[in-house]
Order: sequence, then C-alpha cells, then structure tokens
Amino acid sequence: LVMARPADIPLVTLKMVQLSLAHGMSPISAVGFVYFGSILASIGHIDEGCRFVKLAKNLVQRFGGREVAGEVIAIATQTIGFVDPIQSTLDFHMEGYKVALEAGDTRSASMNFFFYCNYVLWTGSKSISFAKSKYEEFCRFMKQHNVVAMLLIAGTRTMDK
Repeated sequence: LVMARPADIPLVTLKMVQLSLAHGMSPISAVGFVYFGSILASIGHIDEGCRFVKLAKNLVQRFGGREVAGEVIAIATQTIGFVDPIQSTLDFHMEGYKVALEAGDTRSASMNFFFYCNYVLWTGSKSISFAKSKYEEFCRFMKQHNVVAMLLIAGTRTMDK
C-alpha cells in the first residue's frame, strides 16, 4: 500500500477496512487496519490509532499473515512511536526487517531497515560509526534487491560527506 499514490492511501485504506468489516477478516485485513490506525494517529487521534494498530498486529498473529507482517510491523512501529520513545522502536524495526526478508518482501524489509537506520542516528543510541555502517549496509541492500523507490528516498550517498 505504501507504494500507492499518496493521495490514494486514505481511500484504499478505508475500502480495505470496509471490505474486512463487511466480508470478514483475512490476513490482508491487517494492512488496512494498520494504515487506518496510522492515519488516525497522524491526525491527532493517537489512542484510537494505536488500538487499530494493535488489532492489525493481532490479525497477523491470528491468521499467520507472514506475507504482510513486515509491512504491518513497519507501519505499526511508526505509529507506536507517537506514544513510546523512539529508542523502543529499534528492535521492532529489525524484527520487521527479518520477518519481511523471510517472506521475500524486500520492499517492507527496506522500509523497516530504513526506519531503523534513521532512528539509530536520531536517537544517538549507537555510535556515529555504527549508524554510518548501517546506512552503508542499507544502501548495499537496496542496490542488491533493486528497490529503487527506497533508494530515491534514502539517496545513494552515505553519511561520509
């Protein structure tokens, strides 16, 4: 869903939630609910947003939706960052990276890895050299898996300039 046109994300999200409520839950329902929670949190309804994020994570566990787990973890962790310290998101993003890779979802793996690298730098929880090495590893991963959209977001230069 994250690769959709940004203007379409709320409409697609609402349609996914509507279909899930009308026809029952499925593994893909988790994606709709996690984006719905994220949207709610981003417009100031943080508690409600977090409830939908938790629902999405529970749906992944209930239905064993490994193919969507990486995306759900990435968006859920970003939303949880509204209430928990950013340092607490580091382990979740690494989990999302690993789960997505296991499922063959390089796009969600790259999202989680990108957020992890940024938060390592922003929080100062690790040394600058560690953060730099992670950004370099991220760029190699992106090139290896040809995830062009994330390369454009992150840029191909490392932090050495």
